[in-house]
Amino acid sequence: MSAKPLSTWRLIAYGQLVMPLAVIGLPVAIYIPPFYSATLGLNLASIGFVLMIARLSDVVTDPLVGALSDRTHTRWGRRRPWVFIGIPLMMLSGYMLFVPEGEVTNLYLFIWISAIYLAFTLIVIPYTAWGAELSGDYQERNRIAGSREIFLLIGLLLSITAPIVGAHLLDHDGNSAGRGAMSVLGWLPVVMLPIGGLVMFLFVKEPPPEQIRTIPFRR
Repeated sequence: MSAKPLSTWRLIAYGQLVMPLAVIGLPVAIYIPPFYSATLGLNLASIGFVLMIARLSDVVTDPLVGALSDRTHTRWGRRRPWVFIGIPLMMLSGYMLFVPEGEVTNLYLFIWISAIYLAFTLIVIPYTAWGAELSGDYQERNRIAGSREIFLLIGLLLSITAPIVGAHLLDHDGNSAGRGAMSVLGWLPVVMLPIGGLVMFLFVKEPPPEQIRTIPFRR
């Protein structure tokens, strides 16, 4: 890890990837229950149960992906391949979740909410570790985390305003949890994620891995 200050462009290239993640992350928590109950007709209690069961998978996938990415050795780096795999899964699952077609069931919701949680794991854990490895200097790590948080806030604002705009333009009743409003949230990550991923892959290099010192689980 280098203590050399990162350029402003490199900070932007790294931090901007969190913006499409925020665009889809907040609506999953806020808009999915009313959308699938009020608009698509599923039972609200069943939706809550499905979301809880799907979320439990993180207990296994989070530490597993973290450990595997630590042990990954490719010509492209350790973290990059996992983020690369997660981006298309996030695009597909986000679209299927927010722009459903045909009959929608609890099983449909379970499959795609589980897929989107897995995509978050594949992207976020290696992505965050990648940021921590860009510099060993305390101040530089503050700048890296600050860049990420700035784009996170931009993404959150976009995730709030996009359904309102979509409802105004596409839903005649102005329902912010209607199909038109949700379709905007489904398409935004499809457009933003590949662009954001390409920018980061091209302009943010992974530093060579240092020796890994493990800490015993009990400690």
